[in-house]
Amino acid sequence: MITDQSDVRKYLRDDSIEGRLTLYVRLHYSARYANAAKSARDSEHLPAATTGFLQTVDFDRLSIERTGRLAMLTGSLRRSLPQLFSLISRDEARGHVRDFCDTDVFWNGTGRSLAESFCLFLYPVLQNQSNDLLADLCRLQGILSGLTDAPTAESPWPDAIRTHQGELQASQDIEAFVSQWPLLDDNGELASDQNIEQIRSKRGPYRIIVRRFHDATCTVTSEPATGD
Repeated sequence: MITDQSDVRKYLRDDSIEGRLTLYVRLHYSARYANAAKSARDSEHLPAATTGFLQTVDFDRLSIERTGRLAMLTGSLRRSLPQLFSLISRDEARGHVRDFCDTDVFWNGTGRSLAESFCLFLYPVLQNQSNDLLADLCRLQGILSGLTDAPTAESPWPDAIRTHQGELQASQDIEAFVSQWPLLDDNGELASDQNIEQIRSKRGPYRIIVRRFHDATCTVTSEPATGD
């Protein structure tokens, strides 16, 4: 849970059209913003235009609208990250997406894609739950999404290994990292609810390599990471 509300107060005190528009949009996705705005409307001295705007907001109806938007966002992320979501219950998924929308990782687009931004948010959450296998799968699916959408952008993962090989149709943008699990089963399928126990039994370490080709297709390989 985020206790620092300085980001919300920044927009509540921003006496500009842009600031109020940003606040309006964030109210539709973040319960944290909505609760802080409602409280501030009733108890704080805000710019007159902001107070007037907040007095027109029906926060009960806004909550219903926010629930619908978060459900659509959850569905979109589920389609982008199917293997990851197959290992997370629906209630957990809704909770993670709700918490994601309360953070700057969502609003500032930390990743190369929306799905990668979600993975950047979720990765430390899963690590803190000692679920390192799921955290590494989360990272892998985030990289796949990020490389597909923006292959020339810098990786947002702090210890990423990035290289480029080849020319034209044979070109490859490569990103790699080390995991304690292969993250692929014997048939080359990504970890999911169908094969997770097989993958869990194969402790590494392994080097996970994602290749993005000129035609926008991606491949994943896993090899022993001797010496890493």
